[in-house]
Amino acid sequence: MINAPLFPPLLHLLTANYSAMLGSVNVPWLQDLLEIGFPPELTRTLMAKLSFDVQGCAPYQPTITSASQWDGSVVGQLFHKLICCTGFIPIAAPVPKFTYTSVPGASPAASTSVSLDSTSAPDEDEDMPPLPITRSRPLLYTPEGQSADARTLARRRVYDMRYLGPARMWGPFQPVRRNTTDSPESNHLEILGEDENEDEDEDDDDDDLGLMHFGLMHGHRVPDVDPPIEPYELVPDYVWLASARIVVEANLKEMPPPFSASDVLPYMRKMYAMSIGGSPGYWNAWANRPGEGDRSEGSEKSKQGEVEGWDWAGISGVWKRCVCWLDYRDLLMHNLAPERFLEDDIQEACRIIPIAVRITGYSESRIPPGSTTRALPTIHFEGESLGSDRSLNELRKVTGTVSMIGDGAIRWQTVSTVAGSDEPEWSSEAVQIGGPGAAVGFLGMWTGAMHERPDPLGPFWAWKVA
Repeated sequence: MINAPLFPPLLHLLTANYSAMLGSVNVPWLQDLLEIGFPPELTRTLMAKLSFDVQGCAPYQPTITSASQWDGSVVGQLFHKLICCTGFIPIAAPVPKFTYTSVPGASPAASTSVSLDSTSAPDEDEDMPPLPITRSRPLLYTPEGQSADARTLARRRVYDMRYLGPARMWGPFQPVRRNTTDSPESNHLEILGEDENEDEDEDDDDDDLGLMHFGLMHGHRVPDVDPPIEPYELVPDYVWLASARIVVEANLKEMPPPFSASDVLPYMRKMYAMSIGGSPGYWNAWANRPGEGDRSEGSEKSKQGEVEGWDWAGISGVWKRCVCWLDYRDLLMHNLAPERFLEDDIQEACRIIPIAVRITGYSESRIPPGSTTRALPTIHFEGESLGSDRSLNELRKVTGTVSMIGDGAIRWQTVSTVAGSDEPEWSSEAVQIGGPGAAVGFLGMWTGAMHERPDPLGPFWAWKVA
């Protein structure tokens, strides 16, 4: 696990210019197309303060808004799904003149909202309105300047503590609401009003960060949705996941040797890295999968509900997981005053942690009522991760599942323990990027395992190396 390579073998092939041996014609064509970048009217919505006027499109004012601003916008989710694969691509300079073509939901309204669809759901952070940015607007922005600005907005989104909630299953998923009376605010941490705060005056002396007003004191566990959310109800929130990609990738570029990734990261944007089965050992599991005739009453089913299966997601092996976080005090202060994300001196921590994964069994996956599709089995796994925010040598136990969810996405659900203990400490929810077993790996969110109100959160990116 310690001696495993830092990045997937496929990336090393690409860096050595062996892509011709992969024998694809469509992938290079698509790669060349994406190198041009996306339409500026879409890309400019990733900015925190830089403004771009696009001919034929309504004026657009960048704002510091949370990922939940995009709920309800199909165009926004699809665009950000592409960003998960490609990372941020700056607008080419000079900004090209486009003839406006009507695309449903693709033209931002002339307001401070970042939604591409005027019919989008209302902002879930109505108690903390978007912050309009009034800055000078030079005629030309460098790619480096655009990337830094996109990182600012992405940080605002991935470190937004209000995003967490049971309706999202504590992960980067679109909220599931049980009925039309559910308010958007019921799915997130609340900000207490002044009247509600009066009863807590006796604790004011301990509240040097103003956490009572933020609703983060006492560590109460937030109740789950009732009835529980089924896996097939979950749909990835690609707006949050794209922000995670932007933040982690930017942090990886700044890591010192021997973890420096500046020469390899560009190849993580290649379409070959999104292809099915690009991770090590993926096709071996498919070649050895059980057939219909292999099933018998005496097969290996030791637990109730367990079924036969195979490693259809290519999870068994060694992974590298890049985890990012803010100092807890900084995290709280930035959530109390989101304009702090505009500052240039934000200090993030970033660490690459190896994880060994072993499959322990398979269980039947739930399918939507009335569906006749046979779902792939849920994969159960265990393993160990080495290193933490406190020590590079701490060994933690890891358990979790990999399963199919709504939209045909692959979900990783993981719990890690306190070092040297079986007590759960952190939980992670993630989504595979690209096809099953793609070398690019998966993007996700980590937070506290007990889902209490003061729990921190942050992004991570993991890829299989052996």
